Amino acid sequence: MLNAGVSLADSLENLVKSEADSSLRPAMISCLQALLQGERMSSGMRRHSDIFGRFSIKMVYVSEKTGSLTSGLDKLARLEEKMLERTQKIQSALAYPFCLSLVMLSVAAVFVFFVAPGDDGLFRLLGGDLPWPSLVLIQISSLITNPLLIVIGVTLFGFGALSFRKLYSSSSSFRLQTDRLLLLTPVIGKLITKFETVRFFECLSSSLKIGLPLLESLSSSIGVVQNVHFQKDLLKVYGDIVEGRGVGESFSRRTRIPKLVIALIEVAEETGTLDSTLSRAATILEEELDQLVASALLLLEPLLIAIGGLIAGFVAIATFLPIMRLVSTF
Repeated sequence: MLNAGVSLADSLENLVKSEADSSLRPAMISCLQALLQGERMSSGMRRHSDIFGRFSIKMVYVSEKTGSLTSGLDKLARLEEKMLERTQKIQSALAYPFCLSLVMLSVAAVFVFFVAPGDDGLFRLLGGDLPWPSLVLIQISSLITNPLLIVIGVTLFGFGALSFRKLYSSSSSFRLQTDRLLLLTPVIGKLITKFETVRFFECLSSSLKIGLPLLESLSSSIGVVQNVHFQKDLLKVYGDIVEGRGVGESFSRRTRIPKLVIALIEVAEETGTLDSTLSRAATILEEELDQLVASALLLLEPLLIAIGGLIAGFVAIATFLPIMRLVSTF
C-alpha cells in the first residue's frame, strides 16, 4: 500500500479492518493510535514487543529515522517470509513419515490394549508356555493398562516437562548448558548452528542496508538469535569489534562460521561492501542449510518408518505366534 502511494495511517487502518487475529489486531490498533497522536509507528510496536519482536521494532525505527520506511518494511517482510518458508518446508517434509509412523503405532496400541490381554488367558487355558515375545507384550500391556501406573507416569512426565520449562526460562546457567549440549549433538547441533548463522547474517545484512551503523546492527541482530550459547559467542564478536578488531577476524576467532564466508567478509571490509557481501554470505549459508536439512530429512524419514514398522511387526509376531503354535499342536 505504501508503494501504491497510500499514507501510512490509511494503510494501517485498512489492515486493521481486514485483520481477524485476536492478538495481532489490538497491536495494530496501538500502532495506528500512535501515528494519529503524532508518534512514530515503532512507538506503538514497542508496547507490543512480545508480538513484533525486538529486531522488527528496531528495523522499523531505523527506517523511520532514515526516511526509508517502505524499503525497510519490504526487507523485513522478505526476511520473515524466508524464515516462515524454511519452517514450512521442514514441517511438510516431516508430515508423511510422521503420519505413517503414527498409523503404525496406533495399530500397535490396539493390539497392546485389546488383543494382548486376551491372548494370555486363552493360551494358558488351552495349555502351553507362552513364547518370549508374547510374554514381553503381555507385560507391557499390563503396565500400560494399569490406571495407577498411567496416573503416576502422566504426573511424573507433566511435572518433569513443566520443571524443565520453568528452569530453562528462569535459570540462565541451565539454559546456557542446555543450548551448549544441543550444539554438540550430532546432526541437530550442526542444523541449529547453520540456522542461527543464516538468521543472524540475514538480519545483519538487512540492518546495514537500511542505514543502521555496524555496532548497532550487530547488537540488534544478536537479539534475534535463540540459542544462548551461540548468542554468547556473537557477543564476544561484538566485544572484539568494539576493541578495534576486524569483523572477519572477530568472527574467525569466536565462531565456527565457514572459512569461505570469513574470507568474503574480510574482502568486503577492504572494499566497503559489507552489507551486500553479508547478504551474499547469508545466501550461501542458506543453500548449505537447505542441503543439510534435505539430507537430515532423507535419513529421518526411513528411520521413523523403520521404528514404526519394527514396533508394529513385533506386536504382530507376539500376538499371532501363540496362535500359530496352538494350531500346529492340534
